[in-house]
Amino acid sequence: MSYHQRRPRGAMKLAAGSLAIAALVLAGCSGAPRTAAAQASSDDPGIIETAGPTPDKSEIKIGIGTAMTGPPSSAYVGVAPAAEAWATWVNRTQGGINGHPVTIVAKDTKSEGATTRAVGTEMVADPAVLAMIIADSQAEASMAPVLGPANMPVVGGSTAISSVQGVQPNYFTLGPMVAYYLPGVMQTAKAVDAKEFAAFVCAESPACQEVSDVYTKASSSIGVDYTGTYAVAASSPDFTAPCLSAIEKKTDFMTLVLGPATAVRVVNDCQAQGYSGTFGAASQAVVAPLFEKIPGLKLAGAINGFPWWADAEPVQQFRNVMKTYLPGTGYADGVWRNPSATNVWASLELFRKTMGSMSDAPTRDEVTAAYHRLNGETLGGLLSQPVSFPAGSPAPHVKCYWAYKLENGQFSTVAPSGAPGNRVSGDLASTCRD
Repeated sequence: MSYHQRRPRGAMKLAAGSLAIAALVLAGCSGAPRTAAAQASSDDPGIIETAGPTPDKSEIKIGIGTAMTGPPSSAYVGVAPAAEAWATWVNRTQGGINGHPVTIVAKDTKSEGATTRAVGTEMVADPAVLAMIIADSQAEASMAPVLGPANMPVVGGSTAISSVQGVQPNYFTLGPMVAYYLPGVMQTAKAVDAKEFAAFVCAESPACQEVSDVYTKASSSIGVDYTGTYAVAASSPDFTAPCLSAIEKKTDFMTLVLGPATAVRVVNDCQAQGYSGTFGAASQAVVAPLFEKIPGLKLAGAINGFPWWADAEPVQQFRNVMKTYLPGTGYADGVWRNPSATNVWASLELFRKTMGSMSDAPTRDEVTAAYHRLNGETLGGLLSQPVSFPAGSPAPHVKCYWAYKLENGQFSTVAPSGAPGNRVSGDLASTCRD
């Protein structure tokens, strides 16, 4: 049976351009979804709810623009499947949102300007799409001129670009921007005793070239030497030359501002040249299945979605919903173990809580008004800091992230040196940077 044939009512509509991601994470789907009882994990007991009332009001849609194809797509592999799993769980066990069944409409932005604008135009034209999530940092600015005039609320996703985040009033920012999480990687490098820091950045995007300025300015205040920036292209046959150059400068921390697939190739090439220090990765580049099996890999950095390994109950619920409702082999393949998946889950959960009393005929303006009423919300630690969105001004900057490290194939949280930004303790505690 095909994926589209077995899609649960109100769960998701995939764009025609999503075949590449579907082939990766949904291959081999057959039969009915497994039950909660069959899927509940032994270490996360009692979180999955039983069947709830059937949603009987009008359908509402949440649009997602994400890179499903192209070089950056490996960073966003978990977005569409995690959103689908969330919607299936909400519709089957939570009665939808105040009786409204929820449909996720995911479209491929390809990280390309014209395609991104076309996706935004299509979403705006459908009045049932009440809000958007943009999980593609290169698409944020391109889509802004389309979504802004339509007053389309952007309620989560990647939050890299400072020209829209904290500027456009329809963007409700939930994650840290580049100016906060990139220095966060350097701060984490210091926490793991690194002294000499270099950055490998993507050659394809002008935004990547701004990384050098960020690290140059941050290095003196953090106390780590910045040895240089290496622009590398995904199409390059190998990365031997930049690896050797960084090694010659005695670099002991190489951060990778690259798509996950390219980052793994850099790791392999640098290790082959004798590098034995720590690598860095931030935000959506941290895709666990791609890194965990690399022998001897030490990785550290900052992520903009909550840590999927945390013991806290809200994270247990996330894992159980992923185990129960991810289509096909998605759970076993680990497509949910990355910050893009946890980020989209937190974004959707905030929407569900914010719109829990939505009217029988909800509108985008109603969504905007509801978000303006939020005050200090953290979702029990699933957001990196309390968020409030006062009416009449753009969203305040989010300055907190989760610091992590990967050693011996295991992820763990690097504890903040000060008070946790999200007001929780343990391995869900976030770190902040002014």
